[in-house]
Amino acid sequence: MKKVLIWNYWTLANTGGPKGYLYNVHEALKTDNNYNITFLSDLITSISGKKASNKSKNKGFIYNVLKDLKHIYTLCWGYFHKKPMQMLNGFCIDNYDYVHIHCVYDVFTFRRTCPSYKGKVILTTHCPCPWTDEMLSHNDKFVSLFRPIILSWECKAYKNVDYLMFPCKGAREPYEKEARIKALFTSNENKFFYVPSAIMDFNIDKERMQRISDLGIPEGSFVISYFGRHNSIKGYDIIKQVGEALLDKYKNLYFLCAGCIDIEPLQHERWIELGFIGNTHELLYQSDLYISANRETYFDLVVLEILRSSTKLILSSTGGNNYFKELPSDLKKGLLFFENENLVELIKLVEDCIQTKMSAPEVYKDECDSNRRLYLQDFTLMSYLENYTKALDSL
Repeated sequence: MKKVLIWNYWTLANTGGPKGYLYNVHEALKTDNNYNITFLSDLITSISGKKASNKSKNKGFIYNVLKDLKHIYTLCWGYFHKKPMQMLNGFCIDNYDYVHIHCVYDVFTFRRTCPSYKGKVILTTHCPCPWTDEMLSHNDKFVSLFRPIILSWECKAYKNVDYLMFPCKGAREPYEKEARIKALFTSNENKFFYVPSAIMDFNIDKERMQRISDLGIPEGSFVISYFGRHNSIKGYDIIKQVGEALLDKYKNLYFLCAGCIDIEPLQHERWIELGFIGNTHELLYQSDLYISANRETYFDLVVLEILRSSTKLILSSTGGNNYFKELPSDLKKGLLFFENENLVELIKLVEDCIQTKMSAPEVYKDECDSNRRLYLQDFTLMSYLENYTKALDSL
């Protein structure tokens, strides 16, 4: 079995992006560490006695602008973060067959730190769009000015690794809308391999969990949930239009939402906004339906949370969502799909769900439970680790 070093000189956290993705993997390895996977952050902590750096907290507009300028300066003028390997006296990176990097920016940090590394380098990028656009998204003024320069560096990162690991081929779609990246990906097809993402299972304490009845939702209601950024890319405005069309038509219908608000919520007594919460798993478990109306998507971990929760799911046909669309029919009984931005089709699917639950509750429950079965079959962390190590052994 090949030895792998995960290149993270930052701390892991139970959140989104690479920190959350790797947090799940790290937790799974605590119970089964027979996969020869080592995290750089653990080495730094054990040798230096210091926690790895974690500077991801959003500190507002000015902070984000300054952060963008720092990244631009870093990429264009060769200034790099403190070399993490300086903390590891006597450490030999050539003991590892692969170094797996989880951020475009870290490719440059690694190459500067370990220029003579003899093994293979893998990159997995977790951005829902080209990294350039994600990095500069806080301030449009800087996008137009610096985007061409930073995009060239992003392309250089893809060229300077041996392999590119994506969760599925559909996850490339948001990147390939950029012509330069699409051409690069097409000409480097032999670099790609695919391992679907995974998340930890959960434990629901039914006696102590927050109940939706505590939020003013009566028993017997039909609850549609949405947890995530309230923006256009995520399709929050589309979900609002579903609410506008159906809330007055179905008096037992409720929308339960949480997350950062960029688009103002619908003003309705049965549209409930919770802001930032830490117990989405408890509320998903009690929801009847989740709508993922992304206009673009990579491979959204929220989708796996919904499968895990035995909640029925409607997905837009875009990006990584299409991975689920291509599953055998017996595995996707709890999944429905609509063409991107087709509001009429989406509203009909929602109404069909409401009607099915009212007229055939056992059928509806089995469809929901099939999502849990799908999670247990394909998206546990043990499945991920098996798929990951097999993929590496076959490279």
